[in-house]
Amino acid sequence: MAVCKPKHTRALPENVIIHTERDTGRKYIEVNTGKSRKVKAYLTADGKKYLHEQNKWAGFYNNYYGKRCRISLCTDKTASELVLGELRKNMQLLRAGRSIPPVDEIAPLIRKPIVEALEASGQAKKAQRLSKQSIVDVHLEDYITHLESKGTKLKHRKEVKRCIKTIVEECGFDTPADITLHPVEEFVIKSKKAGASDRTVNVYTDHLRYFVYWAIGRGILEDNPLAGLKRRDEKTNRVREARPLTPQEIGLLLDVAYRRPLECRQGQKLSVNTINKLQRLGVERRLIYSLMLYTGLRVDEVRGLTWADVIFEVENPYLMVRAKMAKNSKSTTLPLHNWLVSLLKDWKSKNPKAMPADNIVKVPSTMLHVLNRDLKWAGIEKTIDGKTVHLHACRHSFVTMLARKGIQPHVVKRLARHSKTDMTMSVYTHVVHGDENFAIEALPIPQAKAEVAEIIATGTDNDKGGVQKGAHNMQNSVQKGAHTGVFTTDELSTIGNGQPNPHQIVLNHNPLKASVLGNKKTLLSAIDNKVLAMGGTGLEPVTSCVSSRRSSQLS
Repeated sequence: MAVCKPKHTRALPENVIIHTERDTGRKYIEVNTGKSRKVKAYLTADGKKYLHEQNKWAGFYNNYYGKRCRISLCTDKTASELVLGELRKNMQLLRAGRSIPPVDEIAPLIRKPIVEALEASGQAKKAQRLSKQSIVDVHLEDYITHLESKGTKLKHRKEVKRCIKTIVEECGFDTPADITLHPVEEFVIKSKKAGASDRTVNVYTDHLRYFVYWAIGRGILEDNPLAGLKRRDEKTNRVREARPLTPQEIGLLLDVAYRRPLECRQGQKLSVNTINKLQRLGVERRLIYSLMLYTGLRVDEVRGLTWADVIFEVENPYLMVRAKMAKNSKSTTLPLHNWLVSLLKDWKSKNPKAMPADNIVKVPSTMLHVLNRDLKWAGIEKTIDGKTVHLHACRHSFVTMLARKGIQPHVVKRLARHSKTDMTMSVYTHVVHGDENFAIEALPIPQAKAEVAEIIATGTDNDKGGVQKGAHNMQNSVQKGAHTGVFTTDELSTIGNGQPNPHQIVLNHNPLKASVLGNKKTLLSAIDNKVLAMGGTGLEPVTSCVSSRRSSQLS
């Protein structure tokens, strides 16, 4: 089946080199195709433009009325020939009054001319069914099948399908070729005006973006129509920012979760069996909250836990997070707190018939409503300063508690099972009121010797005689030692402050002359043998933090 690549004219680029073929004399330029190769592009008759070849193949067919029409196909020549042959065959069947194959078997590329032919032949209902089969019904199902082959979860696939279907219907896209940037940008603006957060907008656009990438890889699309679409900054606009619970609030929540199922029925006549069920429900709800607060598991991950995932028979019990239930589809292990281990063992003792494949707890689909009632019963504010306590806030509380205990960021990242430390520290770690003051008060206080602290407190003016006396003793001792080459222990202990201290020597601020020092090697040898540590080179107070063994003026 004959197909061709249409050509359209384009203006000549500036400073382009024009070549001439020797055999035909036709003029042409070399055009870069973007695939590390250049192709010939012949000039028009007037020499002002050149003929640019399109990437997609095209073919001709006769419509229902016999009029010759052209249709744009795809980039693959073989596929284009097959689709064009199918279109010509269906047109002949319709003109002959015969029925065409089922709607599901018609290729999306030739759907539009087939719909026009059906309407012209009086088959309006069939044309309507075919026209309703848009990108959502054809390519989206293939994309969902592709995600399933990669091992994604059913919940994720449903969310992807919902987001893409919503944005496609809002923008009015029927085929992949209809996807353009402007309608998507209008969808973003409309969503923002409706109160959607930047995070929500990014979820919709990202799913559509990945669908486009898949379509390009399959040859359905040639170029990326969403190349200019930028992601929004999620940090600047968080509509539903999580509020971590304080340790006091966690204690109240766990206590209320245990007591509320029975206390909210006070005044009612309850049977013993009902009372036992309500008490058991309280124990189960407390365990659900504890698993989220002390392991960082998400609510769906807690819902999928089985008894086979908990390992008790080791020195340090741990929890296995299977790849099937993890959000990142990666298996890992999490250590268990001793208090949480006791809760799990107590709950297992209440379920002696539980099998390893049975779920540990039954998390209801209305768990968020249960949490709201527990918060209200405990007197815990759900929203403070625009931050809200919800189920995922338990995970934020887990990370925040670890950070406040001084755990290293890379360890917190490992326990939270994040791919980047920035996500852990910037999104999930919250600064609680008073943390800044606690951090400042944690700074160490500089330690000083008693005599130094006294000098700092009183000032040198209160004891000028002592300082001058110390300086006089220092100068006489240094001069005497320089001439003899030996310092006595008493002289070393009284230099600088007039107090016995064999670990300090304070020299005059003015440099000593060479004639006073005498034999420098002998002097340095004496200092090495007698002095354990040397202080500053002036009359200022010397602290214990000085560790130099030599004065800078003697080295």
